[in-house]
Amino acid sequence: MSAGSAVVRFFVLVFAVSLICFSVSAANSELTFFTPEYDIEPDYNDGVIIVDGLLHLMYWENTLAFYLLSPLDLFKDTSLGNFTTNHLYPLLMILLSSLAGVLLFSRKSPDYLSPTAAKVLAFLEEHPVSTEPAIIRGVGKSRGAVSYQLHRLLFDGKIYSAEICGKTCYSMSPILIDSPETAVYFMRNNKQQAEIISYLCAHPWATRKEIADAVSLPVDGVRYHLKNIDVGILQKGIREDAEIYAVEDWVKQLWEI
Repeated sequence: MSAGSAVVRFFVLVFAVSLICFSVSAANSELTFFTPEYDIEPDYNDGVIIVDGLLHLMYWENTLAFYLLSPLDLFKDTSLGNFTTNHLYPLLMILLSSLAGVLLFSRKSPDYLSPTAAKVLAFLEEHPVSTEPAIIRGVGKSRGAVSYQLHRLLFDGKIYSAEICGKTCYSMSPILIDSPETAVYFMRNNKQQAEIISYLCAHPWATRKEIADAVSLPVDGVRYHLKNIDVGILQKGIREDAEIYAVEDWVKQLWEI
């Protein structure tokens, strides 16, 4: 809860309690409320501005006292009426004021995180530069729930987003689109490319056929994915007239974190 919001709610509560207290004090007094049979013409030359109608505090004092206490006219000057006026009504006002305070001040802090939001943040901390479908799979929640939490976390400045290859990605820190590290993290969102990189981290200098057999893809599919992987991530070589592939050392270290 922000300081400004807390101050506003505090003054609203004080105003409400003041109205109630005025009404109760009026009920315990011997004042008689009546409506004058003539209009009071304010003298604008005396420097006093008179506010009447709904903005006048006395209007609410009189009105609340009338509506709250009129049922007691039947028990006026009786033990029941005295008990209700002197004890029951003040107790009721205290309970209502307490309830109003709870309602005003019990709203969740902006720093509060729902279980789904906490899971999204935990996933992004381990898997930076993730797309929404990858986050949905990772946290095991519905698309609507994850989408709502992503928008809320973006609005609160807890996460960042950027568009890479036509896909919106999310991360706990600002995303540097041209960074090689970003390209590595982004590949985790593609299941086939992620499997290829994982295999090459464990089995460097493998042929396309060896990769295809390991990740259960056709050789042409492996060729397509290798072609679309950033050139700064892969190393290429030749073995017995066959192209072989490996990942850069820094990529392996980053991939295994």
